[in-house]
Amino acid sequence: MIEFQNLEYPTIEQVNNANLEQLDYWYRHLPSPGYSIKDGGDFEKLLEKELPIMDYIFCRLKDLGGFHSELICDE
Repeated sequence: MIEFQNLEYPTIEQVNNANLEQLDYWYRHLPSPGYSIKDGGDFEKLLEKELPIMDYIFCRLKDLGGFHSELICDE
């Protein structure tokens, strides 16, 4: 079993340079924006950082053709 909880958000530059498969992987496996907050962390600050990245991942994914049957398997 693959553990995804340590997966970190990419930078905007990484998202910009990512291919369709990488974007799909991030979209399906990154925690929801703000979800990875640590004890004592600032939820609003983390949300402000992660939400635009997730939105951009979705936009790029859509621009490159979106989800299709070849992206179903991620093993």
